Amino acid sequence: MSKLLVDEIGGNAAADTTIASGKKIAGTASQFKMTDVVQGDVLYGSAADTLSRLAPGTSGQYLQTAGAAANPTWATVAAVDNTPAWHVGMNSSTQAISDATATKVELDDVKFDTGFTWDTTNYKGTPGTAGKYLIGCFADLDYAAWGWGWVYLYKNGASQAFWGFQDNTPEDAEEGLTSVGGSTIIDLGATDYVEMFVYIDYYSGTGTIRQYDATQCVTYMSGMKLIGA
Repeated sequence: MSKLLVDEIGGNAAADTTIASGKKIAGTASQFKMTDVVQGDVLYGSAADTLSRLAPGTSGQYLQTAGAAANPTWATVAAVDNTPAWHVGMNSSTQAISDATATKVELDDVKFDTGFTWDTTNYKGTPGTAGKYLIGCFADLDYAAWGWGWVYLYKNGASQAFWGFQDNTPEDAEEGLTSVGGSTIIDLGATDYVEMFVYIDYYSGTGTIRQYDATQCVTYMSGMKLIGA
């Protein structure tokens, strides 16, 4: 086998230097270099029979294709999070509940409301962004004897979901304590508002909604916008 040792192979001004069809220049990757390539470059086909280089992007970007007949580009991952989001409880330790009357829970202790607006005077919240929301409502109830009722999630003044309980043990007529609530997914428009109500029908006695203390929030509403839903 013969060896041809040269420093440069050049063609004439009218044509490229070519390699015969079916032939190749062999060697390891480290034996070949392109003098305009730097670390982090990506080589791609920019046209028929044309190899080009895409300069490095910035840290954290990803390579995005634009499909056939288009060049790839660097793109930045869009930030996503479950906001708007909120968690609100009660400042008062108790709130009275009238018999057989839907009573709005006085949620005036905002633990957080990221991208969400909670009205601590009227006890309702507005998301500001339309989407599907996961919302939970829980109430700790203390009633003098026994009864039954529900915890409601309201949207724009109408019930969207409710969770119930029944204490039908009148023979002992002891004080009833229960925690009632649950979670659901609902659609909210940017200007829709949500509220929480409690209803109890007492067979006898009266009752209250309880908030254990500022750190142990047992009566509350919380919610967040779902990503990609």
